[in-house]
Parts: sequence; structure tokens; C-alpha cells
Amino acid sequence: PKQAAKVQLGNRTLQFTLKIIKRCVALRIPVFLENPASSQLFRVPPTLALRRLAQDVVCDYCQFGTRWRKHTRVLAWGSCDSSPLNRCCTGRHGICSRTGCRHIVLQGCPANSSRHWTSIAAPYPKPFARAAARLLVHSHDNLVQTRALQLGQGC
Repeated sequence: PKQAAKVQLGNRTLQFTLKIIKRCVALRIPVFLENPASSQLFRVPPTLALRRLAQDVVCDYCQFGTRWRKHTRVLAWGSCDSSPLNRCCTGRHGICSRTGCRHIVLQGCPANSSRHWTSIAAPYPKPFARAAARLLVHSHDNLVQTRALQLGQGC
């Protein structure tokens, strides 16, 4: 029953999120959806239908300065160019291609801490957040400029 309640909450949250995304797409407002790259969220039919309209970017947080890989997918609607987020680690056997160091595996807790690695790794890395924010602002500015030109108002 406890897991069923979590699943129901997750499904309701997804339905609401997709409703917001659909509205943004209809109004041509730039919007992003981020989740772990392996998330089931990207495989459910309602998301798959919207996914066809999005730019699909996969990145690894280690390429944005973290010590863990954290393979992440971003779907972007109304975005100019989401390539600044497209940074994947090409290292092998747990070694980061950016640093040459071993990735931290997000399991358990670090020594001398009761906080789990997954909790520590939850916030967006600042360089990733900055790149995503710049991309949203740039996409919005392009939209505003395009609409102004369509209305004959110039820049």
C-alpha cells in the first residue's frame, strides 16, 4: 500500500507536469523536463507523444564539475539550441573523461556522514543550472524577437 500511494502520487505529478508542458508548447513558451536518463518517465505513452516534439539531450553531471557521473536526460521544447547541455562522459570503467579520476558511485553514504550520496547529488551542478538558465533566457529572447518581427515591430 505504501508503494502504491507513491506510484499514484508519481502518476498524478506526471499528468500535471505534462499538462503544463503541453500548455507551454501550445503557447510557444520554452520549457524543459529533466530526469535521470534511464527514468521510466521517458517511456510512458503520454511522454513519448510529447517527446517527438522536443529536442532530446543526454548529459553527465561529471562534465559540469561533479565527482559523480549521474547520466541525465533533458527534453527541451521551444529551445533555440540545447547543445550547451549535451556533454557526455566518454570515460571507461568508472573513470571520468573530464578529470581522469574515478567517479563516485551514488550508493550508501560517504565516510563520516549519515547523508546518502543520492541526497548529496540531488541538486543541479551550478554550471549545468547556469547553462540551462542561459538557454531558457536565450530561447525566450528569441521568441520575443520573432513575435515582434511578425507583428512588424522590429527589435
